[in-house]
Amino acid sequence: MNYRHSFHAGNAVDCAKHALLVALLLALERKPAPYFYMETHAGRGRYRLDSAPARVTDEAADGIQRLRAHRHGAPAALAAYLAAVDALNPGLAPQARAAVYPGSPALALARARPGDRALLCESQPDEARALAELAGDAAQAGDGWAALRAALPPRERRGLVLIDPPYEHAEEFRDAGRALVEALGRWPSGTLALWYPLKAGGEAAGLERRIGAASVPKTLRARFELKPDGPGLNGCGLLVANPPFRFDAEAREVLGFLVGALAPGTGRARVDWLVPERASD
Repeated sequence: MNYRHSFHAGNAVDCAKHALLVALLLALERKPAPYFYMETHAGRGRYRLDSAPARVTDEAADGIQRLRAHRHGAPAALAAYLAAVDALNPGLAPQARAAVYPGSPALALARARPGDRALLCESQPDEARALAELAGDAAQAGDGWAALRAALPPRERRGLVLIDPPYEHAEEFRDAGRALVEALGRWPSGTLALWYPLKAGGEAAGLERRIGAASVPKTLRARFELKPDGPGLNGCGLLVANPPFRFDAEAREVLGFLVGALAPGTGRARVDWLVPERASD
């Protein structure tokens, strides 16, 4: 794999993915029992927005940097996400540029309570070393797909798995969908979140069709669209099987705010049930 998230950290779709992740973590915290958290493709976990790769693209300028300056009235989950960014940039004014950005591992570890357990997988050696420096024993170098099969079901009765491959080739959409279905077969009561990019080519639509046709529990679809279909990255989606109570409403609040802050006039938020709840559930 050649993908390096350092070039894209803190962009607009990162804001959507990570704000929704924080909403899911906040939902887990509503109950005192410990939970299990896992990522299949964790990356290095924390990123320098003033690094050479980040400066090449400066995608964070239209993402987290802009959002920090337009946070007034943000819903609770989005405010908690921004607070996590602020914690890595202490004393920084809202209009100033953040230098450090938390990836999903840093966000999850910062919210973990005593007794909660994390498993963060990364296959790229340099990224895995950086992740181990951040996460210690929670980091695991190697194939995230294999780790997912081995880890489920966890000893904890509840938890969250984030499936977030780099999508360097079209086959990864199929791999991710298959992993979600197989993981739910091993852990039918777990909450599983599958993130995917929206690009020209139809891969995202194909993924949604396959999950919609599979025998899976109720699954929410949350899409953050930056612009109409066209070349490049048009937005992102998150499929959440067994979502927490009220997560659909929270996702609408978060993505609606992000559209107004990051994609006014062109963006759109869409939250609906890809697989509705069955009457027998």
